[in-house]
Amino acid sequence: MSLNDPNFYLRLAAQGGWSVVVFGSPGCGACRRLKALLPALGEALPGLHLHYAEAEQNMGVLADLEVFHLPAIQLYAGAEAHAAISAELNVNALADAILRAKSSPPTAL
Repeated sequence: MSLNDPNFYLRLAAQGGWSVVVFGSPGCGACRRLKALLPALGEALPGLHLHYAEAEQNMGVLADLEVFHLPAIQLYAGAEAHAAISAELNVNALADAILRAKSSPPTAL
């Protein structure tokens, strides 16, 4: 699913449930590595919506989240930001961090 500033929150709200959005840029090596992990992460966490969003097309969203570095990983409950995810760039570490964040109270922005 394409996510960009004009439809970002509407699309997350329409699909409902839990979503992980990875914000990245084509010129960012870590972003490319993380994007490549998304299919395996989807297999590790079935039922979770996974999205990759180009930072350049989502500057307003990144400003709302106060994101200043890429890649950035954000967990959403519907269209509500729930938590920023920080983990090593491997499927097991990312899956563990996401599961911990899902079971924690939302992080205030």
